[in-house]
Amino acid sequence: MKKEIAHMQSGMPRHIAFLIDGNRRWAKKRGKPGYRGHYEGAKRVYELIQVCAKQRIPHLTFWGLSTENFRERAHMELRSIFSLNKKAIELLYALNRKKWNLRFRVIGNMKRLPGDLQKMLKTCERKTKKNTGTTVIAAINYGGRDELVRVMKKMIKSGNPVSEKNFAACLDTAGIPDPDLIIRTGGRNRLSGFMPWQSVYSELYFTDTLWPDFSEQELDKAIAWFRTIQRNFGK
Repeated sequence: MKKEIAHMQSGMPRHIAFLIDGNRRWAKKRGKPGYRGHYEGAKRVYELIQVCAKQRIPHLTFWGLSTENFRERAHMELRSIFSLNKKAIELLYALNRKKWNLRFRVIGNMKRLPGDLQKMLKTCERKTKKNTGTTVIAAINYGGRDELVRVMKKMIKSGNPVSEKNFAACLDTAGIPDPDLIIRTGGRNRLSGFMPWQSVYSELYFTDTLWPDFSEQELDKAIAWFRTIQRNFGK
């Protein structure tokens, strides 16, 4: 909590969410297969986690696979993405061996993921639960509408009174502050259903830069822009 208050006072975001877009277009521009774009995009995630951990940003979310992607993408492409997710978990453990002390969370509809990937994700969450470094949140098979439907089912099952507090407690992100800054790469100026409940006061930063090209310098530009904004949260 002290870490988050310090970030608020410094004008730095407590929680940055990245909408990863442009991997396939990056590959196509270079005459390479789509999986190569996803591979380069995964490398960028790995690099930016370290950049943000150095800056002591408390929470990071990376959204790379939506519920719509899960339904519409070719089987081979999904296999490639799932394989990269497994590799990413191994790399996260490697970062923790470098004393980053990262905590891992996953949001989204995990029940539809391959069993071995589900097991790895749950194990990583459990093993890093007590870590105190940056929390890295992976949004996998995540969709805002799907999340809200699942929340309503939880609410009905619990029998608790309907309130904002009880509703928020049923979200995938329960216990995590809402994103202060949402960055979408790839030139599309929309959220595509990302965190409809949590994003109401998020600042939105859109860039034409494709995700594999989104460098530390690009992130610095986004944060500098964020720090110029006077946030009043409806006051």
